[in-house]
Amino acid sequence: MKIGNDGLNLPADRTGETDRVANPGAGARAPQAPVATDQIELSPEAQVLKTALDQVKGQPEIRQDLVRRMQALNDRGELGRDTGKLADAIIDSWLGVPREGEDV
Repeated sequence: MKIGNDGLNLPADRTGETDRVANPGAGARAPQAPVATDQIELSPEAQVLKTALDQVKGQPEIRQDLVRRMQALNDRGELGRDTGKLADAIIDSWLGVPREGEDV
């Protein structure tokens, strides 16, 4: 008795192939349940950060209005003389605190 594929060039792994040939319904897989999808849940802090990043992405890289304002202040000699005042102004700007003489 000879064991082999008899020169038919069949793939090496043909598990269950003889069952399907002899009985076409054999070896058919039953329908599978839907595959669960991966999910991610962000912490409240991460959600705030994501919102901030999304808003930043919508802004232009260079704020021309701010560049013009800083150039005008520099031209008038009002920029960089008092580093403490400049730092306070930057922080106030970030916090939304109006400057003296500015309307809300």
